[in-house]
Amino acid sequence: GRTVGKFLTGTRVVHVDDGGDVSWSGAMLRSLVPAAFGVVPGIGLLLGFAVYGWAFVDPLRQGVHDKAAGTLVVRYR
Repeated sequence: GRTVGKFLTGTRVVHVDDGGDVSWSGAMLRSLVPAAFGVVPGIGLLLGFAVYGWAFVDPLRQGVHDKAAGTLVVRYR
């Protein structure tokens, strides 16, 4: 249930409520949010960066895509 990048960095994505596995629909929503923001004409690239950049100011370090899907990225061994 992890991408190669998550495996290499020792992280994984979990559901924010119970720390369990992310549902298929949650994973799809998490991946579609950056894609949807990225296709906005003229400012899509900036919005795409903002989706991930939000994590730097959020207390739980959630990006916009994590907030939409109800997920967190946590360290995993």
